[in-house]
Amino acid sequence: MKEKIIASARDVYLKHGFIDFSMRKVALRTGISATAIYRHFSNKEELLFTVLLTGFRLVSSYLKRCEAEATPLAKLQKSSLEYMHFAMDHSGYYETMFMSSRQMTGLKNLNKKGAKEMRESYLYHHQLVVDCHFKNQSSDQIAIAIWAFSHGLISLFLAEKLTLSKSEFMATYEIQVNNYISLLNLSH
Repeated sequence: MKEKIIASARDVYLKHGFIDFSMRKVALRTGISATAIYRHFSNKEELLFTVLLTGFRLVSSYLKRCEAEATPLAKLQKSSLEYMHFAMDHSGYYETMFMSSRQMTGLKNLNKKGAKEMRESYLYHHQLVVDCHFKNQSSDQIAIAIWAFSHGLISLFLAEKLTLSKSEFMATYEIQVNNYISLLNLSH
């Protein structure tokens, strides 16, 4: 039931934003009473925090699928591809985490443990960049640039700004992200 509440909360948030988000709306979408939600979550901030945390745990699990790759560069390329797979498989979480125009900055329960878990996916990506040992380039700048490049393509697709089918987009994404990373590697 808890997972169903979290998924419903994500969808209600995407439709209504933070200000118009309510436990009652989540309950209606879930098909339970609002008081039933309070058995799992003390308030809307805790519930929305859990939505974000669930999304970040999911994206981390996708990124770590690159572990079997033989080289740091192959791991970086595979993790970038898995980032796109996460966005395609869990677009609701992706949009909540990265594309929402009504940010959840007011969440009171963004505690140190939660903030650390949320940062884990970026820190993992950053470490993959560091492991590539790009010479004469800042690992911080490269990590941000690859993430921004990937995020830009995905966001344009999910916002329906590209005239590509899902399969066309996925093929284009893979080619272009690998090209971008390969260009960085040329100055290696």
